[in-house]
Amino acid sequence: MAITVCSGHASQESELGCRSHTAVDIPFDVPQIWEAHTVPARTVVFYVALTVTPNPIPSDTPPGKPLRKRKSNAEIWAASLKDLASRLLAIAPTQVPVVIDHYSARLCKLLSELRSREFAVDRVCKRMNKALSKGDIGSYINDACELAVVSHFLDRFPENFRYQVPVEAGNQGTPKNFDFSFSAEGFEFNVEVKSFTPEPMDRPRRLVKSFLPRNWTHELVNQGAEFEANCMPAITRLMTTASAQLPRSNGAHNVMLLCCNDLDEFADVLTCLIGPHGICHSTESNGLLPGLSKFLHIDTVVICHLGFQHLCVLEPNRRSKFCPNGSADMDGGQAWTYPSALPISVNLRRIPLADAQALALGRAFNLHDVYFYSRLDSIGSNCQEALFDIFNTLTRSLAVQRECS
Repeated sequence: MAITVCSGHASQESELGCRSHTAVDIPFDVPQIWEAHTVPARTVVFYVALTVTPNPIPSDTPPGKPLRKRKSNAEIWAASLKDLASRLLAIAPTQVPVVIDHYSARLCKLLSELRSREFAVDRVCKRMNKALSKGDIGSYINDACELAVVSHFLDRFPENFRYQVPVEAGNQGTPKNFDFSFSAEGFEFNVEVKSFTPEPMDRPRRLVKSFLPRNWTHELVNQGAEFEANCMPAITRLMTTASAQLPRSNGAHNVMLLCCNDLDEFADVLTCLIGPHGICHSTESNGLLPGLSKFLHIDTVVICHLGFQHLCVLEPNRRSKFCPNGSADMDGGQAWTYPSALPISVNLRRIPLADAQALALGRAFNLHDVYFYSRLDSIGSNCQEALFDIFNTLTRSLAVQRECS
C-alpha cells in the first residue's frame, strides 16, 4: 500500500495546494486520513492523501461466485427441525417408518408452537439434535419428557403459566429455576420434571429385587443371596435435586413429576416410595432410608411412564415385551401425550390434602390414584401387581376402541 505526502508553503490561508510532493511508506493505522498542522506567521501544511487501492478482502467464496447469503432465523429453525426428523429416523432403524414420521411431526409441531409463544426452545431443539447425533438416548429422553409435559400443561392452563421460573438464590448465592408453574381451580402448582436414564434392554439382570431395609439386605447378601439393584439411590438423587430447585411452598403446591422408562422401573419407584419399607414409612431415627425432611420442598411426587412411551417408538422391542399379544400397535404422535402415561401420585406430607386441593391436583395431573390405590388395597401392598393390572386393563380397553373405530 502506498501513501502520498505533499508539503509546501502557503501564501494565503486558503491556499492548500502542494508545491512539491514525495511518496513515502506510512503504516496503515494512520490515526486520521486527512490531517493539517499550522504554526504562527507562515503556514506550513502537511497534506496526507491515501492514493493506493487496498489489498483485496479475503473470502471463502471462489472467484467469480457471489458471496453466500446469510441464513435467516426462520431458515435456521427449519433446518434444525429437519435435522431432528432425519436423526430420529436414523436412530430407530427397526421401527416402522410411518410411526417415526408421526412421532417427529408431532415433536416439530410442539417445538414450533412453544416457539411461537416466545418460549426459549431453540436451545432445547439444539440439545435434542446433539443428543441424537451422539446416540445419547438418555439426554434426548430427558428433554422429550419435559417438552411433552410442558406442552400439555401450557395447552390446558395457559393463563398464568410460567416456564423456567427463577427462584431467589437466598444465602446460597447460586441462581436456580424450576421447570414451570400454573394455576388450576384456584390453586397454584410448581412443577419440576425429572427422568431416569434408560438401561439397555440386553443388560444382564437378576430375577429378584430386595426392598428390605439396607442392613437386612446386606445380611442376606452375606449369606449368598443375589439381588438386582433397585431404584432407591437414583430416586434419592433426583428427589434431592428437585427439592433444591423448587421454592418454598408459600401457599403453592410443589410437585416433582418423575418419568419412568418401563413398567418394572415404575413399579420399583412406587415400592421404594410407599412399600412397607419405603421412604414414606421411614423415620429420621432409623437412618436406614433418607427421611422426608431431606425433601422439604416437595409436597407430592407424580410418577408416570412417559419415558416408556418415547422409548417404545425408538426401541420397539420395549413395548412388545409388555404387550406380546399384538396390542402394541401405536401411533407415534401419541407418545407425546402425557395423560396416557398412567400418572399416579404419592403424597410426601404426613397430613392428607384438603378435599378441594386433592381434587384439583387429581384433575390437573390426570391422576389414576383411585384405580391404583383401591387395587393396591385389595391385593395387599404389591405395587407391581396393582400397576400391571391397571396397565393391562387400559391397554385392552384402548385396543377395543381402535377396533371399533
